[in-house]
Amino acid sequence: MESAAKLLFQSISSVYNSTISSSALQSQICFKPLNMPSYYYGIRLNDSIIPDRLIIRIAENKKEVFVDLLWLVNSPNFVIQNCALFSYMKKKITCSSNSREIKSLLEHDASITACYDDLINVDGAFQKVLIGSKYCYFQKVFDEIGVEQDRIPTPSFAISRSILKKKELNNPRYKDLAINSFIAIIDIVQRSFELLSSQRKEKKNVNEMYCVRCGYKIPPSSYFCPFCGSKQ
Repeated sequence: MESAAKLLFQSISSVYNSTISSSALQSQICFKPLNMPSYYYGIRLNDSIIPDRLIIRIAENKKEVFVDLLWLVNSPNFVIQNCALFSYMKKKITCSSNSREIKSLLEHDASITACYDDLINVDGAFQKVLIGSKYCYFQKVFDEIGVEQDRIPTPSFAISRSILKKKELNNPRYKDLAINSFIAIIDIVQRSFELLSSQRKEKKNVNEMYCVRCGYKIPPSSYFCPFCGSKQ
C-alpha cells in the first residue's frame, strides 16, 4: 500500500500544486467501508483550478491495490447538469453520457483521447472515471467504487478507480506505467471540467461558439475550427 501511495503522490505532484490538508479530509463520509485495510488522504488543490479538492482511498487485499480518487468542485457557480463515464472495456476506452452533446464533445477531444494509451498500457489497471453531479444516473458506478452518493458534499465531482497488481509494484517498468496512468486520469478529469465549463458559458451566451473537438472559442457560425481544423 505504501508503494501505491508513493506512485500516486508522485503523479499528483507532477500535475498539481497541492498540499495534504486535514480540512480536505471528508473521506470516510463519502466512501462506504471496505472489507480490507484502507487509508485515506485529503488534498487541497490550487485555488485557481477546478476542482479544488481531492480525496484518496487506497485499499488492498492479498493480490490487488485499489486506488479510488474523488475530486470535489466547491464553487457554487460551477454545476454540471449531465454526467460522463470513461471506462475500460475490451482493451479500449469508451465514453458514455446521458447527453449526446457531451458524449461527442468529450470523446472527440484530442487532449482526452491522447491519454488513452497511457490508461491501456497498465494491463487493465484503469477501470473508470465518472464526471458529473451527485444526482447523475450512473448509480452502478457509485456502488462498484463504494461511494455514498448522497454524502458527496459538493454539487459537482469526479470519481475514478484503478486496480494495481501488488506483485508488480516493485517492477520499475510497471511503476512508470502506473504513474503515467494516474497522470492520464488527472488530465482527463481536468480537461473534461474545462470543456464542460466552456459548454456552460456557451449556453449562457448564444453569440459565443466553442469547438466541439478542442473546446477553444471560435468565431460564431464557424464551419471549421481555426485551431484544430475540426468540422463543427
